[in-house]
Amino acid sequence: MNLTPEIDPLMSPNRAEVSLKAIAHNTAQLRAAIPDYIALMAVVKADGYGHGMVDAARAAIAGGATWLGVAHPVTALDLAHADLDVPILAWLHEPVSAKNMLPHAIGAGVDLAVSSLAQLEAVIEAARSIERRVRVHVALETGMGREGAFASEVEKIGAAILESPHVSLAGAMSHLFNADVPGDASVREQAERFEAMCERLEASAGPIPLRHLSASAGALAGEEFRYDMVRPGITLYGYSPVETDLDLRPAMSLTSRISLVKSVEAGQVVGYGARFVTERATTLALVPIGYADGLDRRLTNRLQVLVQTTSASRLVPQVGTISMDQIVLDLGPDSDAKPGDRVVIFGDPQRYPGVWTAQDLAREAGTISYEILTSVSSRVPRIVLPLASDPTERTWSVEGEPPAPRSFTVRTSGAEDTRRAARAIAHHAKAGDLFVLDGPLGAGKTTFTQGFARELDVRGNVASPTFVIARVHPANAEGPNLVHVDAYRLDEDWDIENLDLDSDLDTSITLVEWGRDRVEHLASSYAIVELRRAESLQSGPLDDPDDTDEERSLTVTFVGERYTREELVRIGIDLREAGFNPEQGGE
Repeated sequence: MNLTPEIDPLMSPNRAEVSLKAIAHNTAQLRAAIPDYIALMAVVKADGYGHGMVDAARAAIAGGATWLGVAHPVTALDLAHADLDVPILAWLHEPVSAKNMLPHAIGAGVDLAVSSLAQLEAVIEAARSIERRVRVHVALETGMGREGAFASEVEKIGAAILESPHVSLAGAMSHLFNADVPGDASVREQAERFEAMCERLEASAGPIPLRHLSASAGALAGEEFRYDMVRPGITLYGYSPVETDLDLRPAMSLTSRISLVKSVEAGQVVGYGARFVTERATTLALVPIGYADGLDRRLTNRLQVLVQTTSASRLVPQVGTISMDQIVLDLGPDSDAKPGDRVVIFGDPQRYPGVWTAQDLAREAGTISYEILTSVSSRVPRIVLPLASDPTERTWSVEGEPPAPRSFTVRTSGAEDTRRAARAIAHHAKAGDLFVLDGPLGAGKTTFTQGFARELDVRGNVASPTFVIARVHPANAEGPNLVHVDAYRLDEDWDIENLDLDSDLDTSITLVEWGRDRVEHLASSYAIVELRRAESLQSGPLDDPDDTDEERSLTVTFVGERYTREELVRIGIDLREAGFNPEQGGE
């Protein structure tokens, strides 16, 4: 019997904040740096380098990516099912799992790379088993010693592609092993080998639609290495393996909070192995994050983290051996830090001035930023800051007093009633509308959003955004997207402006749960939706807070000139036709 209550994972003190706006920005930077005729594949393997694969993919596409790339075909299936509408390539598979997995990937339209004749034959057999034709990219061994066919096998692979009705040649690819070393002769040598092997492949298989050799480093190393497509990875997340003039922003910030503060005397041992002993009286802070969360033990006594107190933000040293679940900071003798203060392990200096980046941690640990980012454990919740498609910042204001609010109140007896009322209201919604959802836990705010989304015909499962503060649901047909926000999970010290909601406000319909008195200033007109349980049940327990059949009241109050008297009459009519008897309030 499990006696542990269900706890929102975002109640964890540790958080990986992921800025989709930064990923889109970084992608756009790279997109602008290369000619338009060169395709850009966003590499989102390793769960988007730890940032969340599907969210990172959406952001990269918004920034100009036209392809997506992952290592494993089974991972590609998740992308294929996300309705991203761009080609997907997977390049790493082995025969045991491939036998069962490849037909699914092929059926989903995933492109596959092959590194040998045997791999090609396995792909052809998988395609034949479902009577589909699969697009393949032939990986070529140009010197790295990993995936890729040797030159002696290229003609056989090409002939097999040409002969089979279940496969077509989509591209040829390889990978540079030293592109991050400026001027290294191996880069040009690999490129020359690549071109020669492509000629042999074309001689047996016909024209190669796409040639691609370069990841982030190669794409920035020179125009001659870009060919028809580039495959950036780390650059999209804010880091470059080579010197660059691109304006890159780190997309992930790893934060925690102080759990304990204590004063100690000189001579105090800190951590396993007594690898640190205080030399003076000082103040120590305990932070509940450790190597099980992805913090590299090689950073012991080398790490500097940003501590934010009521008076200042400053870097302080981590001291003592990094433990599984905790680290200790030396705050100095005069610190005003207290339990609950924010600690930023690494992140975006624009958001947290002075903070170390993942590259700084990598330097001190003797590794690369890739490892720092992908090592952040899955037990650290990802807080995804929403994508802003319009970078223009503006301030919304209302001149003079707004018109008196007008409202309708209906009674609902279950979840489907709530959804039906939401559909009647959503029928009149249009781009630029802001709906503020208010009510206690279990009142039905997410249920209302589900009905609203159903009427708008948007994609994606509508649920309370547990791991994301805001989720964008694209429209299936012509019409605005739905932006669903759950402000309940925002810390008190988070500014709602950090979400950049006003960037998409005029082109989308925005619903904000727990947004009362926090977002109304964003628009000159808005609607407040109040959901309440029946008075007699207010203090009782909820067996199923989302789908209970208990009676609710739903009051929608319209504020601003957007909602004319004629518009309100039409909404009232639709509520009646939906089976309700709305009570009217206001003017």
